[in-house]
Amino acid sequence: MSENIFLETKQYKRFKEFSDACVEYKYIGICYGAPGVGKTLSAKYYSKHQLVSLARPNGYAVKDNLHIPVELCECLSIYYLPTGPTAPRQITNTVNQAICHFDQVIHLANINKKLDEQECQREEDKKQFVESLDLSSGNYCKLIIVDETEYLNLPALEALRAIYDCRGMSIIFIGMPGLEKRLSRYPQLYSRIGFAHEYQPLSNEEVKFTLEHQWNKLGLKLKSADFTDHEAMTTIIKITRGNFRLINRIFMQIDRILRLNNLTHITNEVVLSARECLLIGNV
Repeated sequence: MSENIFLETKQYKRFKEFSDACVEYKYIGICYGAPGVGKTLSAKYYSKHQLVSLARPNGYAVKDNLHIPVELCECLSIYYLPTGPTAPRQITNTVNQAICHFDQVIHLANINKKLDEQECQREEDKKQFVESLDLSSGNYCKLIIVDETEYLNLPALEALRAIYDCRGMSIIFIGMPGLEKRLSRYPQLYSRIGFAHEYQPLSNEEVKFTLEHQWNKLGLKLKSADFTDHEAMTTIIKITRGNFRLINRIFMQIDRILRLNNLTHITNEVVLSARECLLIGNV
C-alpha cells in the first residue's frame, strides 16, 4: 500500500475550527468521541506533530538548520501524549521541554522562510541576513493538545492547569465520551473550560470519499456504477459505521487478501473475508 495521506473531512475541519477558537480566546477546550473516529490523527495533523518531532536543530550555523521545513511557520500547537508515570513534576518537565523544543524549531522555520524570500546564495550573506533579523526567539506555542486525558489523575490535571495559568497558552483535552462529566468534578479546572467538541464518526458521504482514496491506494479505481464495487462499498459502510480507524484496519486485510490470492478487484466476498480477520467491538 502507498503512503498514508490525511483526508481533511468535515469532522477534521470542525476540529480545526474548535482548536483555532481555543487559541484565539485562550480557553481550555474538551474534545471527546468514540475510539477510532479520528481524534488523535486530527490532533497530530493539526499540530504537524511528525514534522515537529523529526526536526532536530543542529548547532548555530545557518546551514545546520536549513533542513527544518518552512511550512512549520504557521504551526501554533504541540501534541502531548502522557506516557509512563504521570507525576505532576514529570508532566511539567516533559511539557516544558516540548514547548522549548517547539519554540526553537518554529523560530528556525521562520528564519528559513525569510532566507527563501531573500534567496541568499553565499553562506556569509545568509549569516549576515539572519543576524539582521528581528525575530522573537520564543513564545511560538499557543496551544497544548493533550491526548488520552482520561488516564490522568487529579494532580496531573492540576499540573497542566498550572501551565495554562502561568504560560497563558490554551489547552485541549482529548478523550473518550464522558470526559466532560469527569472534568466537571474539578471546579478549579472546569471553570476555565470555554469550548467542548464532540468528534463524530464519518458520515456516509465522507466514508464514500474516504473509500475512493483507499481504492486508489491499492492501485484500483472505485466505480460506483459497477455493481461489484457498489456492493463491496455498501458492505464496508455497514461494517465500519463511519469509524476511521476501522476503515484503515479492514483495508489492511483487504490488501493482504488481494495479494495472497492474486486478485485485482475488491468484491463483497473479499470484504467479508477481511471482516472475519478483525476483532470488532462496539463502533
